[in-house]
Amino acid sequence: MNAKLRYADYFEHIIEAIGLARSHVEGLIKEEFMADKKTQQAVILNIIVIGEAATKIAD
Repeated sequence: MNAKLRYADYFEHIIEAIGLARSHVEGLIKEEFMADKKTQQAVILNIIVIGEAATKIAD
């Protein structure tokens, strides 16, 4: 697989993770988010996915 295809995959992962993170917090106010540890963990996981994919692109 060439680098351009891998980069496309990484960008796809980033876009998907952004969408998932947004869907977890959609309609919540800050206080609701702060009180919901499961939602926090779901968002954190997607932020990790974004960071991992971004480091692959930056290499």
